Amino acid sequence: MVKGLFRKLARANLVRNKGMYIPYVIATVIMSSMYFIIINIVFSKSISNMSFGPTMQAMLTFGLVVMSLFTIAYMLYINSFLIKRRKQEFGLYAVLGLEKRHVGKIILWESAMLNTASMALGFLFGVVFGKLAFVLLLKIVKTAPNSKYVLSPSAFVVTAVIFAGIFVLTTIYNLNQVRLAKPVELLSGKRKGEKKVRGVVPLTIIGLILLCTAYTVSITAKIPASALLLFWPAVILVIIATWMLFTAGSVFLLRALKRNKGYYYKPGNFIAVSGLMHRLKQNASGLYNICILSTMVLVTVSGCCALYFGQEEILSVQNPNDLVISINYNKNYAKFPNADKARETIDALAREHGVAIESMYTYKSLSDNLIIKNGEFIFKNKNGDISVGTEDYNDNYFYVYITTQEEYNAVTGEKEDLGSHELLLLTDDDIGSHSQLTIQGTTYAVKEIISGTKFTAGKNSVSKTRLFIVASDDAAALELRAVINPSAGSSSNDRGKCFSFTTVINLKGDNSDCAAYSVALSKQLYSAATDGLDTGMGYSYRNIFTNRQQSNGMFGGLLFLGAFFTILFLTNTILIIYFKQISEGFDDRDRFVIMQKVGMSDDEVKSTINKQILIIFFLPLATALLHVAAAGNMIIRLLEAFALFNGGLTIVCISATSVVFALAYIFVYRFTAKAYYRIVRW
Repeated sequence: MVKGLFRKLARANLVRNKGMYIPYVIATVIMSSMYFIIINIVFSKSISNMSFGPTMQAMLTFGLVVMSLFTIAYMLYINSFLIKRRKQEFGLYAVLGLEKRHVGKIILWESAMLNTASMALGFLFGVVFGKLAFVLLLKIVKTAPNSKYVLSPSAFVVTAVIFAGIFVLTTIYNLNQVRLAKPVELLSGKRKGEKKVRGVVPLTIIGLILLCTAYTVSITAKIPASALLLFWPAVILVIIATWMLFTAGSVFLLRALKRNKGYYYKPGNFIAVSGLMHRLKQNASGLYNICILSTMVLVTVSGCCALYFGQEEILSVQNPNDLVISINYNKNYAKFPNADKARETIDALAREHGVAIESMYTYKSLSDNLIIKNGEFIFKNKNGDISVGTEDYNDNYFYVYITTQEEYNAVTGEKEDLGSHELLLLTDDDIGSHSQLTIQGTTYAVKEIISGTKFTAGKNSVSKTRLFIVASDDAAALELRAVINPSAGSSSNDRGKCFSFTTVINLKGDNSDCAAYSVALSKQLYSAATDGLDTGMGYSYRNIFTNRQQSNGMFGGLLFLGAFFTILFLTNTILIIYFKQISEGFDDRDRFVIMQKVGMSDDEVKSTINKQILIIFFLPLATALLHVAAAGNMIIRLLEAFALFNGGLTIVCISATSVVFALAYIFVYRFTAKAYYRIVRW
């Protein structure tokens, strides 16, 4: 062989087939640069000094794993389109005298040139746009704590290894396609369609049953815990059902139209149905992939956007008040030990950080939990367990706090006077009407059920799934705790008898000043309040300001990662649509020429083309939008598990995402359709 012949042939092949390989290179560049950007952010520790930085890094690392799986799968899938278009060319080489090993060398040279250029451009764009992506991340998480973007050598190495592995896999696949096929098969390879679909009727029926089951599960989901358990089974059912319906259901429908002689034996319908029968059989796999990718884009973007834009509502639900500090004491049941020193610390730090105390109150309580289902109270047994199913436990769980009338009167300004077995119930949830409670054989009279008190309605929101029980005094509170949870009230369990002293503070001031104040107070209040006391117990501290920073980091990180996944899914969707247009253009050209030769006018042929193309390429979009519409209720319930109860916001995000995606899909269709029409033009 002439020296350098294979290299020259490979270069000539790439130039001649640039219409297919340029989009492939662009997609590879996009995916490799995105992968490099994310892994560089993780490896360079650029976000480690942010609030919630380690968790964000963990999310990005998990995203990289998922992204790697999708990237490998779809690079192999897209490569199959390319090699199918090239089989006739490789068969021609065999006819001209080249052996399969010679064709293999050409493929190796093509792969080396193509993939080296793709990786080089991927690294270039990754470096150029990496800093922009990092600045965007800081903007999304609403913080910039002197973070500096740096390039990590490990990011170059890992990205190169991953994509080199993908390129090796695609090259091996291509070589095997040539090695295992006969020259005659290679010459007709691009015309080879999908295998005949078998079991059309049972597959269609099963697909419809699975899809209806998944839709029913989604539409009827009412409780977040149930939605979390059922989400992935429903997703799997939808994926399987979609494959069955695109593979067999479309053929079943077209066969039904074909059997309708009054409809089928009309010139326009005859050509359209016959053409669709061939196209749907041949392209079911590609259309199914476009549909699933489109659904992934819609669900990912709408969910991430709803969480990000609804995070203030989530914070208000999780933090009814600005700051809540709870200290448990083993003894010393007095009204907040060292209260004067604690108040001095609270006021001094407020002046130091330039914030004002809007309101503050303290109370002591005993805490536990129970189940309230349809107004029925279910308490713990002697082992500290509640005998209900997992779903009931998750869906009807209530935190219960037992306090005294002295604490209640001090906080609310009321003058309640309760008997030894008389109770007040404080809650903003609907727990039904109760005149008495019988617990472990002991009956208590319920004097009143009250909502809207400071105990359950804070500055920012009401406390859902919370129940405060007011007893007459400490002794009555301890007795009530012993019957609500016998294991906590046992004589050997001193911890179960310990009161928790809670301080609730609401602030006025700049968010950053309030956050700094909250951090300083968390470090100093405990030591001030417990100075000289033998507490022997725990300490909990929660505030909305540092939680807001953490929320920005977590939901901002999700939105950032969701944007990258969206780009990944869109890139693959666009590429599949493009290659399908190209592949079908070459396959359809001869058929449309024959139609014209047998007497069809240009307008009739063009009308047939338009009808088939519109159905083929808008069927996945319509199905994806139907999937998302059916999944809307489940998405709302899933987000409620994150404490986002604004279903209207979620619907707006789903609707806006669907409209934008549909417009983008139409644009991509119009752009790729031009390539198709150029090929079939006669």
